[in-house]
Amino acid sequence: FRAPSLSELYLPDFAVSSEFFLVANPDLKPQYLWGSDAGFDFNPSQNVSVKCDFYYNSMKNLISQAVVFDTIRASVTHRNIADAWSEGIEGEVSWRVSPWLLLIANGTLQNSRDEKNHVTLDYIPDYTAGFSSQCAFDIGSVRVEPRAGFKQVGKRIHLDFEKATYQITVSGGRINVPVRQLTPYSVIDGSCRITLPSNIWFSLVMQNMLNTKAEEANGMFIPGSFASIVIGFNF
Repeated sequence: FRAPSLSELYLPDFAVSSEFFLVANPDLKPQYLWGSDAGFDFNPSQNVSVKCDFYYNSMKNLISQAVVFDTIRASVTHRNIADAWSEGIEGEVSWRVSPWLLLIANGTLQNSRDEKNHVTLDYIPDYTAGFSSQCAFDIGSVRVEPRAGFKQVGKRIHLDFEKATYQITVSGGRINVPVRQLTPYSVIDGSCRITLPSNIWFSLVMQNMLNTKAEEANGMFIPGSFASIVIGFNF
């Protein structure tokens, strides 16, 4: 369940491009989602585990964007999609290589559909995949816990209302909204936590280590390279 936001209902009109205005829709209805899933866990050995899950989501009155046109201007607004769905499979394999090393691989394949516009739902990637390693060992009386992870996000699409055009035809008017595809991207993260005998610990976190530049949503980019150091105390 998701109720419409105040901005979707009552935000004052403003221009989003030279041709279109963003207009609120006070008649929006709440959206509902019914989900079902089934899965299994499997341990082929003491050190290996496999998890798999299948899911299906049915959505009613899904809140999405639309272009409308009247005699004065064209507008982008929010509306309720009558029907939409998403389905997929996600899995994870973990392997305890040794007492100090754990390897994890995971991935998701998914599909979705806006039954009104017959396109994939906005910004839902067709796949995601990841790999991570977690270590924990002692150097003398100092505990060291390094981690590294890789994540790949597949292509996404969205209806680019900012580049929509209005075309006058014999039967009336038609609004053309281009479908824009966002390219896949990958990021590498890392961290290391060091705990001293005095229970003081230091943690170094590094995100997007290769400073990958990618568009996560229309006009919104993933965070660039970032590093932080945190000092704490266990008691």
